[in-house]
Amino acid sequence: MLAAFPAGSDGADSLLQALRPRWEALGMAVAEHRLDPRAPEEELVRELATAVETSSGPVVGFSLGARLALQAAASAPLPCLVALGFPFHARGEPRSRPGLDLLASSGVPTLVIQGTRDAHGSRADVAGYDLPDHVRLHWIDDGNHRFAPRQRSGLDPAALLDDVAAATHAFVGGARA
Repeated sequence: MLAAFPAGSDGADSLLQALRPRWEALGMAVAEHRLDPRAPEEELVRELATAVETSSGPVVGFSLGARLALQAAASAPLPCLVALGFPFHARGEPRSRPGLDLLASSGVPTLVIQGTRDAHGSRADVAGYDLPDHVRLHWIDDGNHRFAPRQRSGLDPAALLDDVAAATHAFVGGARA
């Protein structure tokens, strides 16, 4: 079962809602855990660590959810993490790389699925990063932070989400082997 953590939303996350039926169609059960964005970060990390311990399966985190999952891994080891729209850096600050440091120190087998135009780590930004061996990247063409392409690209948004789901399935299956 995938334990899914949204980007700090206490409501339903539209990206995870769109991906859930795709993951389920691939045979992956999903348990979504909502986080209170008003809670202090330390509390969110503890809450996430508890959820990870009870699920004991692969974890999917979107943006802040992925960053918090890596922080929680210090007390609740993760078998693997799929990081959707990983915040390598703050929007508009590609030289600050707190997300890169967190990835490097975690040691958790991680698949980062990132839009090539993500404001928190575009393809051009990440090209200059030295990623650790336990981190793999999967790029979504013309995708923004939520993998939506520009209309002029001619790319089908649904097909891009299918790609996200397929990459998740392939990685999680390989991580369990």
